[in-house]
Amino acid sequence: MRKKIELYPDLFCQYSIHEYSDELKKMSEILEQHEEILDWVHEDLLQGKMVSYKGATGRSSEMVFCAAILKQQRQWTYKELEFHLADSQSGRAFVKLPFGIYYSDSALQENIKKISFNTWEKINIILVKYAEKKGYEKGRTVRVDSTVVETNIHRPTDSSLIYDCIRVLSRNLFQLKELNKNNNLKISKLKFSCKLAKNMVLSILNTNNQEKREEIYRDLIVKAGDNYNQINSYIKVAKSLKKSKKVLKIIEQLEHAKTHLEAILAQTIFRIIDHKVIKSEEKVVSIFEEHTDVIVKSRREVEFGHKIFLTTGKSNLVLDCQIEQGNPSDAIKFMDLVNAQNKLYERFPRQISADGGFSSKDNVLNAKKSGVKDVYFSKRCGLKILEIVKSSYVYNKLKKFRAGIESNISALKRGFGLDRATWKGLSGYKSYIWSALVSYNLTILANKV
Repeated sequence: MRKKIELYPDLFCQYSIHEYSDELKKMSEILEQHEEILDWVHEDLLQGKMVSYKGATGRSSEMVFCAAILKQQRQWTYKELEFHLADSQSGRAFVKLPFGIYYSDSALQENIKKISFNTWEKINIILVKYAEKKGYEKGRTVRVDSTVVETNIHRPTDSSLIYDCIRVLSRNLFQLKELNKNNNLKISKLKFSCKLAKNMVLSILNTNNQEKREEIYRDLIVKAGDNYNQINSYIKVAKSLKKSKKVLKIIEQLEHAKTHLEAILAQTIFRIIDHKVIKSEEKVVSIFEEHTDVIVKSRREVEFGHKIFLTTGKSNLVLDCQIEQGNPSDAIKFMDLVNAQNKLYERFPRQISADGGFSSKDNVLNAKKSGVKDVYFSKRCGLKILEIVKSSYVYNKLKKFRAGIESNISALKRGFGLDRATWKGLSGYKSYIWSALVSYNLTILANKV
């Protein structure tokens, strides 16, 4: 049976004498004041299963949640988290691990990733409400900005995407051969191997001659097409095997590989051979993280991930985060961010400060109608200072205040891993972002107590 909380803390779970240990202790005290958090986490970990009073105890929901916070705050890998939970006195005290109990990196990963992004978002709201109750953050003056968090993919090129498909297909074929050992069904080798594909990708990368590059691409497309034609025969073999979870998984993976390879070959012919342009939203940029968007912001380098919109306050707490699909303009999202603050605090902020990308006359007018007194944009969009704020003093004050969100974003990217989300899938991507924000906010609150 999985417990929600350890009712009797271990005598050996003691914090060491250190400022970092004091911070962890304060974080733990804040969390202990909100028991509903563990109810949500416990529900996610059970995943709708009935509570069983038989079998192994497993990790308590409190242990899993605290381990997730510790991982995101310190930016450890699961292997590093495993080591520190075995080695660190303060780490074990924060996670409340009983003496003599240790957990592997795979067990930690399996459990932490079960916590949904909806739960993380609700936990963040709890922390924001706690900050309001304690007087740390009232949400009267806020600032908004957008940034891009990359997905965990390599920089895509048509040749590297073809290579990815062949590599995955080769792996699926190896697994199929392992399952076919006792059946002796005939399975042909891939006509175009990973090694040859990699050599061609490197040749494309290293050549400066456009005609030669196109010639190699043509050869790559033909040879990858031979592999594509073999996939149906592999699927046929897999379907003739005895049905099992492994066989069904391989069939699914082969069908995905076929779909991806077909789309990427068509894209490569369209772009490289026919010299045509594909819209960014129609491009295939990854066969692993298919939800990835192509984000182009003015003259900056193209990024691959998702655009997120952050709202922070005077306390530097992240009050709200909106994760978007596609590449919506900042101006379009401005009123959504303002309305989100009304939903959170049941009132609109008195002052709001934003980057020039959010600026428009309509946004100023709509915000003023909603009850926002002062609206600062780094671009005034043809309006006079007194039309957007009540005085030049307030204008300059909000101008300086807006710059603070850049330091918030920098701290999140450098200190809490928000430069790249490493968890798989769109839901994993969202969970990663929200877990980083919760860890960041909890750290700020611990230093204010």
